[in-house]
Amino acid sequence: MSPTEKENTTEPVDKEVIHKLINELEGKLEALYTLSEEVNRGILESKDALESLREKRVKLIRTRLDQIFQQWNIGSLTSNHQPYVTLDLCESDAECGF
Repeated sequence: MSPTEKENTTEPVDKEVIHKLINELEGKLEALYTLSEEVNRGILESKDALESLREKRVKLIRTRLDQIFQQWNIGSLTSNHQPYVTLDLCESDAECGF
């Protein structure tokens, strides 16, 4: 047999083995699709949870800052009030008008 003839020669194929292999691969592919869907759902749930957590943290920080500003008589975050700060140092309260 020449080298060309050897290349064109095929071995007998067991169709049942190939069919089982295809079914096994299809099952594994379906399992991968299922896992992929679960991962995508988990990502979306995590994204929603993180956004909710961020909103709660922002609200908590704003509340805390508003409380601090009220203690300092500055006003809330929503007001446009700018505190008046002077850099002059007074030796006594009377010099500063207190």
